[in-house]
Amino acid sequence: MRIAVLCIGNELLMDEGIGPACGRYLATRYEIPACVDVLDRAVMGLAIISDLRTHDVALVLDAVDVPGGVPGTRYSFAPEDVAGSGQIASLHELRFADVLMAAELTGISCEGHCLGIQAENISPSQYVRALTPRAAAAVPLLAAEAARWLRDRTGEPLTDRLAGGDPRRAGQMPPARGARDFSGMPASVGAPEAGEGPSPAGEGADGVRLGPLDVQLPVVYGEPDATVMAGYLRASLDAVGALDVACGEPDSAWGRPAGGRAVLGGCALPPGGEGDAAATDALIARFGLREGAGADGARRLYAIVTPEITDYDCDALIGACVDILGGR
Repeated sequence: MRIAVLCIGNELLMDEGIGPACGRYLATRYEIPACVDVLDRAVMGLAIISDLRTHDVALVLDAVDVPGGVPGTRYSFAPEDVAGSGQIASLHELRFADVLMAAELTGISCEGHCLGIQAENISPSQYVRALTPRAAAAVPLLAAEAARWLRDRTGEPLTDRLAGGDPRRAGQMPPARGARDFSGMPASVGAPEAGEGPSPAGEGADGVRLGPLDVQLPVVYGEPDATVMAGYLRASLDAVGALDVACGEPDSAWGRPAGGRAVLGGCALPPGGEGDAAATDALIARFGLREGAGADGARRLYAIVTPEITDYDCDALIGACVDILGGR
């Protein structure tokens, strides 16, 4: 089975370029198997039929427009779900479902699926090759969803290059890598030592931002936003059983941005013995977490997600929680 990942969008129109940005991130962070081709296709048109001819399945990465949708929200849907019903609107004159139908009329049979991010601005007053902050923050998250989808369809590992090749830590930072501070203050405690951890983002020869291991990051237009990354961290901690949803930061709406920061309540681990207490102390020291007590008097930790926090930093905290929970 051969799979085409079709990255759709005009990169000169801000969030129209979500698809290509996701494709670059996916192809540089994950080990793509030989049966998968990641293709940059600027326009959703009938020319894509030639790609469908040589593949059995097509996964589209694209910007979407959902009425009332919050910018940066991620969607997974079938091509036929993009219709005139007002639920998910295509940003292109031709829908992917139309392309699949035209291909079928020529005798081409290809299955399709779509992953998208709610766009915020696709009509800038001048050409801008960058994404709005919330769209850019969602790119690594959509790429991770695409990697999981591809793993399920191909049976291949799609190893996360930032996980050091260890499939048990897929999607997480290696133990040796550090992370930014989650105290809401400028990074200090828990910052990587010299020569260790993620290198500062730089620019490659083509102007694309490069992260650790030359992962190609989306370029951001405007001030960074913490909302999407706080949601990612909250959902990920919940998935590994390290989130207490009944816990909140005093005088602050749980998970809601406040003063440019997003407060994540209750990234606490369930109470345990002395070993757990020591591990929790180490977690506080490494990541600069804040400490408090819940209504039940139990120990609680809080992470403050600032606009500077990236998915790398969140993955490091998630990985540390997994290590503690797994050691019980």
